[in-house]
Amino acid sequence: MQVHRRLTAALWGGLGTVVALPAMAQSPQPWQLGFQPPQSAVMHGIEGLHSLVLWLMTMVTIFVAALLAYCVWRFRASRNPTPSRISHH
Repeated sequence: MQVHRRLTAALWGGLGTVVALPAMAQSPQPWQLGFQPPQSAVMHGIEGLHSLVLWLMTMVTIFVAALLAYCVWRFRASRNPTPSRISHH
């Protein structure tokens, strides 16, 4: 009987802890940018990876925009008034 009571108390205590965990976590704020403050080493790593990928995407976007601007400038209509009549068949 004593073991049964202890087991029941432990189960209820564990259940109460599990149910209360989400209340202890921070909730997102309206118009929040970025992640919530990390609580684990894994999340710190995820934040670092997120920042790295963001900067890489930014650099690629700037590079592609520069290439597009160069092509627009290089092949503008005023510089090539008569287009080539070459046909590749």
